[in-house]
Amino acid sequence: MKKKKKKARPRYEIVARIFRNTTMPLRDWKEQIATELRELGNSLDIHVNHSGKKAVIHIHTNAPEEVKIIITAFSKADTTPRFEEQDLEEQVREVQNV
Repeated sequence: MKKKKKKARPRYEIVARIFRNTTMPLRDWKEQIATELRELGNSLDIHVNHSGKKAVIHIHTNAPEEVKIIITAFSKADTTPRFEEQDLEEQVREVQNV
């Protein structure tokens, strides 16, 4: 019997706040960005405000720079996304040392 290959646990948590590119319908935009980001991590959440113009995207990943590039591509061209990046391993060490 073959052993299942264990996936590496994501090290980074990325939270992005963006103005979304509104040229694409909201449903299509969310589906497309989710499809691209799913390959790079887990715990993916995409929340869009009631106006449909602002979004918060959350993902755990081992490829933070790639995630940022993809999110930026889905952002409104004349705006700069705000990214927060946390090292999840560091958070675990801090909790264990408390």
